[in-house]
Amino acid sequence: MVAKSYQSYPIVCDPYKIGTRMYVKVRKPNGDIAQVRFYSEEEYKKYYGEASLEQAKQSQKDAFGFTDGFITIIKGDSYPFKDFLKAEGAKYSKLWGWYFGSQQDIPQLAASLEAVRLDWDLVGQENGLLKSESIIKAEVAKLLYEPSASKFVGEIGDRIEIDVVVKRAVPLEGYYGGVIFTFEDDDENVFVWKTQPRPIEVGSRIRLRGTIKAHNIFKEVQQTILTRCTVLN
Repeated sequence: MVAKSYQSYPIVCDPYKIGTRMYVKVRKPNGDIAQVRFYSEEEYKKYYGEASLEQAKQSQKDAFGFTDGFITIIKGDSYPFKDFLKAEGAKYSKLWGWYFGSQQDIPQLAASLEAVRLDWDLVGQENGLLKSESIIKAEVAKLLYEPSASKFVGEIGDRIEIDVVVKRAVPLEGYYGGVIFTFEDDDENVFVWKTQPRPIEVGSRIRLRGTIKAHNIFKEVQQTILTRCTVLN
């Protein structure tokens, strides 16, 4: 376990050894990643005492509202309802979004939202501390996102030519701007292309030639990332 000052921060990796000591990385509230000591129970008790050890075991579990062994997370597009959720006592975590502790009442939610139970056993350890961020996000994704038929296409570096439907065009903010286009082929495979704004209409069917840059999983959807694309029709 980590020192008292870091116990409310999510752990973002499994413990690792440097020399004879164990370390782990945590994410601070500002998003920075810090490397900190990871103590065994015996080490922690030596430095902080047995009473602090017992308190530390419950620190993250209670801090995130898992008092009765679970919290309730919100499935669906919660952004339009963030003010309502906050007013009803919900808290927000980068790990699982808006949530209510196990001892809070769940308000009547909009029809597009769903209350989903997240058990401590999925994301927490017996010592009262959270598992690594990668494990947590994988477990939460199974609860929040529907299974997808999309599969990875080709190999990295392949040049491919495909017929796709334009599903989304999301503009990027910032100095350089740009657009992230999302496409889907006849087999429901998902392709993503980040580029400069182009006259490509959502809903249109196009023939696309591009190079496979990467394979990525986003919200449980396997995506084939493209680069250097040309619209052929």
